[in-house]
Amino acid sequence: MFDVGGGEILLIVLAILLLFGPKKIPEIASMVGNGMRKVRKAQDEFTQHLRDLSTELEVAEQTANSPDGGAISQIPAGPVDAMLVPEPDVVVDEAMLPEPEQHEAPMVTIQPAQGSVAR
Repeated sequence: MFDVGGGEILLIVLAILLLFGPKKIPEIASMVGNGMRKVRKAQDEFTQHLRDLSTELEVAEQTANSPDGGAISQIPAGPVDAMLVPEPDVVVDEAMLPEPEQHEAPMVTIQPAQGSVAR
């Protein structure tokens, strides 16, 4: 990340020692450490928030793409034996379904613009 060698680090430490004095260095180091800790915590919370949003999005997509169209199934109240009985197959009477409407496609004719000469 940073291309800092040993000589540069020694120069930075010496500058800090001259600017703040030996008594203030532990306080400054503590403040820098607390700041770094807060930054890491905020970064972890942000990353976790993004993961949660991603998971919610995946669940929503899976629910929308499910065969039942995302409908929530209700569990019937009652004894356990009643829940184990399979539901009867639903039979659809095609005579009850409406007839599909048939539309003719409109006829489109292309004509030359007014005032132009057709060749």
